[in-house]
Amino acid sequence: MLAIARARFEREGHRHVQVRLGDIYALPFSDGSADLVTIHQVLHFLDDPGRALMEARRVLSPEGAC
Repeated sequence: MLAIARARFEREGHRHVQVRLGDIYALPFSDGSADLVTIHQVLHFLDDPGRALMEARRVLSPEGAC
């Protein structure tokens, strides 16, 4: 899935987009470093969806969007 997403971003000319595999409870990003966080069709599979949302909030910049 990541390879498909990367190929599509490349094909469509999106140069400032990253797709990464990581631990949803311990994202490999510093606090406030993301402009956008997307969590799509996964929360209902998690043992602790609230914890995942808090982690997304941690990496989201104050001006960012989710």
